Amino acid sequence: MCIGHAQRHWSLALLFLSGVVCTLPGWNVEYQPEPIYAVKGCSVVIPCLFSYPVNQVVKRVMWGHNVSDPSKKSIYDSVRKHPTKFVYLGNRVNNCSFQINQLEHRDSGIYKFRFKTDKNQWTGVVGSTLKVVDLISVTTSRNGTIIEGDFVNMTCKNIYDGPHRSSIEWSKNGVPFYNGSTLYINNISLQNSGSYACMLNYNSRRTLSEVFRVNVEYGPKNTSVSISPCSEVEKGSNVTLTCSSEANPPVQRYAWFLIDGSVHHKLTSHFELYFWDVQSYSSGQYYCVVNNKHGSQNSSIVTLEVKDEELKLIWIIITYMLLTVTLLMIIVYMKRRMILSTTPDKEETTERYMHAECPVEESEEDPNQIIYTTVYMTTKPQTLLHSEEHPTIYSPVEQLNFSLSPAEDPSEEQRTCESVSIYDAVFSGQ
Repeated sequence: MCIGHAQRHWSLALLFLSGVVCTLPGWNVEYQPEPIYAVKGCSVVIPCLFSYPVNQVVKRVMWGHNVSDPSKKSIYDSVRKHPTKFVYLGNRVNNCSFQINQLEHRDSGIYKFRFKTDKNQWTGVVGSTLKVVDLISVTTSRNGTIIEGDFVNMTCKNIYDGPHRSSIEWSKNGVPFYNGSTLYINNISLQNSGSYACMLNYNSRRTLSEVFRVNVEYGPKNTSVSISPCSEVEKGSNVTLTCSSEANPPVQRYAWFLIDGSVHHKLTSHFELYFWDVQSYSSGQYYCVVNNKHGSQNSSIVTLEVKDEELKLIWIIITYMLLTVTLLMIIVYMKRRMILSTTPDKEETTERYMHAECPVEESEEDPNQIIYTTVYMTTKPQTLLHSEEHPTIYSPVEQLNFSLSPAEDPSEEQRTCESVSIYDAVFSGQ
């Protein structure tokens, strides 16, 4: 846009100058009489026409800056090579226009043209005046640096003096968004960063300003830790913990910490924390701290867990053994209780019941006849097994006397169970 404007301006100037110079005989150089305003960072064309006697041939052309004789100190000489900042747009006939690129304030001043023919040489002594200006002037909360929360005011200057109406349009990153001479940004944030420029429209001329870059600086934000390959790894693996943060200027210092109860151990000052052949003792909680000139921030805490399969197997074996021992103890205890509950006490007296069939026929031959009878006992049969270990013991039973009174049944013969020796078979539980 800057070059386009300069070329249009140069074309109009040439039309004006050509009508004047054609009437001038002999040696002459004509420049634009009014000062030329150009915007810093853009390009400008200085229009120029020259004349000389028709019977001569131009051999050399030169331009000088702020000098009376360009031949002594020139910024352009047709017999030498020059950087692309200076470009000769004319010829060796009558056009001596000159272009300057990437304008800076030091490029302001008076420019003069000098040419040599095969017979003589000539310098246009008046020269052309160039003024390099900042189309945008900026006011901020502080000098130079723009920090998040500051205010920024940008004003676009009207460099043209004349009766015509001008308008100014602002753009950000090449997209128009505001009309007005001054752009106000209060409580500036990261979203306001970008490239700003204004377009000055005056009498069908469109002049684009230099680009003003708004670089909002701020302290660290969104600090986090990532673990690669993952937070749960096998013993012997390689693990990398990476600390990342958003900051402008970028983070200048990093610090890693391991949490051990109430103590935080500082580990390293690199943005990565790397473990070669990680061991189970490296398990724990980690975080990083980042700093730049505007502040600091801690990351969230992450947990690294190192799995030890050997230790896990040992714990499984120990747990299995403890469960087995506990189960065996319970079984032994239950069996012992069962045995104690089913075995009678040695001193326990076994209750016995005896039933004798009476009356017994009286033996005349032997009144002391031995009578055997069956004795029924309440002791469980399995405790009364007859064996060599449990011998049969005969014990005397009290003599039973059964009698019937004659008055009760006179027709019946009196029966009397005389003294009878009775033995019962008792099986020892010993």
